[in-house]
Amino acid sequence: MQFVVGMDKAFSNKAGVALEKMKKAGVTSVETYVLWKDIEGAGEGRFDFSLFDEDLTALKEKSLKWVPFLVIGPWYSTPEWFLRSEKSVPSVCLEHNKQGGNQSIWSPFLKDQVKRTLKAFLDHYKGETAIESVLVGISGDYGEAIQTVYGNWPGEYHGHRGYWAGDAYAVESFRNFLLYHYDSLANINYSWGTHYSWEEVRPFMPTLSSAPSRKALLDFHQWYKESMTSWADWWLTQLDNWPWDVYLVTGGNDEPEHASSFAEQCRVTANHKRGIRITNEASDYTLNFMLTRLVSTASRKYGSYFSTEPASSVNEKGEVGRVYNAYSSGARAFHEYFYNLFQDIEGNEKPNLRFLPSSVLARKGDEKPVVSVGLVTSQNTRILDGSFGEEELNASKKIRELTDFDLLNEDLLSNGSIDYRFLIFAFPFMAPENLLSKLVAWIQDGGTAIIAYPPKNLDGDSSTFKSLLGIEEEVIGVSEIKPLTRLGTQGVTSRAYKVSGDAELHAVMSYKESETKAVVWSRKVEKGKVLAVSSSPSSRIFTNALRECLYGSLIGVEPLQKPYEPIPIEGIYPAATEDHLILYNSTDKQVKIKIKTGEAVLEPNSISMF
Repeated sequence: MQFVVGMDKAFSNKAGVALEKMKKAGVTSVETYVLWKDIEGAGEGRFDFSLFDEDLTALKEKSLKWVPFLVIGPWYSTPEWFLRSEKSVPSVCLEHNKQGGNQSIWSPFLKDQVKRTLKAFLDHYKGETAIESVLVGISGDYGEAIQTVYGNWPGEYHGHRGYWAGDAYAVESFRNFLLYHYDSLANINYSWGTHYSWEEVRPFMPTLSSAPSRKALLDFHQWYKESMTSWADWWLTQLDNWPWDVYLVTGGNDEPEHASSFAEQCRVTANHKRGIRITNEASDYTLNFMLTRLVSTASRKYGSYFSTEPASSVNEKGEVGRVYNAYSSGARAFHEYFYNLFQDIEGNEKPNLRFLPSSVLARKGDEKPVVSVGLVTSQNTRILDGSFGEEELNASKKIRELTDFDLLNEDLLSNGSIDYRFLIFAFPFMAPENLLSKLVAWIQDGGTAIIAYPPKNLDGDSSTFKSLLGIEEEVIGVSEIKPLTRLGTQGVTSRAYKVSGDAELHAVMSYKESETKAVVWSRKVEKGKVLAVSSSPSSRIFTNALRECLYGSLIGVEPLQKPYEPIPIEGIYPAATEDHLILYNSTDKQVKIKIKTGEAVLEPNSISMF
């Protein structure tokens, strides 16, 4: 993989020893932030790249390459002369109707500045072979393809997590979006259940309590998200003739407030034969996996490439998990900060540098993961019913110990074929009726779905999947369940479903009083199968049922090959590529397991390949 270390600019006279140590550790390149104000701070048209030329010369002397991170638009990158000009259009929050510091992505004046600055950079460095790749920062507080979150150097400007769509050009864009989709104000009012004049049609606080209607709420979020995707697409168009790999930098966790859709950002980067750098990791492997997997999944689906970077500090153990996550997910590059590896610019090392699995980093990136399972997540549910919570993360950890999986949202499921053997609906899922029909067709054609919550349409109606599952009504009330040896589970539960008694439905676990009050059951649906589990996805009932569905004979589908035995072991994570079985032991103990070729020993905090 490309191994990139981010450093402060103007390091050339101080970091000679550190550069030598980085080269010895397998680092391929150094990233520095190239802020707009650092190359055009003296005035419009007065470009000066000398600061970065000196650093580039120092890198060449150590046989290292350069990764410039070009940032245009965020407050901390914008020259004073532009901030003071009439062409500066700061974004405005809907919560307080106050200006922030970052430039509005809807501003018609910003595009000219981006074009000029990108042209100046290309004219200066065209033909430079010491550039490994280029990162582009198009928005957000630090350059990510998201809206303002907390503010950069909080207090310097108005900044907070929320919605930034109150400037005049955002209002104009919103109205144009609605007119494109509805043709007239009368149609907008009919769909929203409102009686607005054109002046009243403007971005609103997009919550259920503040929006004019559910339809208006969904329209706002679609526009908000598509606006950031379109802005990214426009940027990438300006870079179509650049000779280096280009990464669009994004971050966060795909929250509605961020205006990002990782899946759609990957799609547009693929259209331009470019990639994504996802900046959101920390030290916990499972959290990192969930934060980056949507990018990994979408990159492989659409044919783009990607790299990973932490959001801040990482501990020694976290470095191993980060490398495993990047390599087993198919990343092209791995980014780390200089001060996570070294104590100072003189090159005094931190323990993190010794913990890095250099043999894995030295391998070629762009591995091809082999994944048969998809875990379904939903932006619509986050918009209509709340955010991704602690239960989802806890459940995802248990599922990840059982199997590698891709993360799939509405955008990915809607576009193209669904190429998985198993789909897991562990969390509430809301989607348009046409997508629900597509999922039903996938099951009927031979797919297997494991369902904890029957999916709903955007009006909150779950009748399509309740019918598929044979559900007649939900049963609420604590009751003893029948013990079932193959699931290793007994005790009590508080939720079940009364199900139909048709020949294709088989109760696996039920209330002791009645088998028609099912807790776990399967149903044949033409060529496919569904396994319903009316229990929390972090519960032992759900985990055991999922294990027996994936690797056993619980519902009579061909099982997956076990990556190791006995599965699962807490803290052991399996993944497979076209060439290798890759196991990550995140525990502090040596673990012995059985794999296809015999017994294997997994050392503490290590990555093993077979």
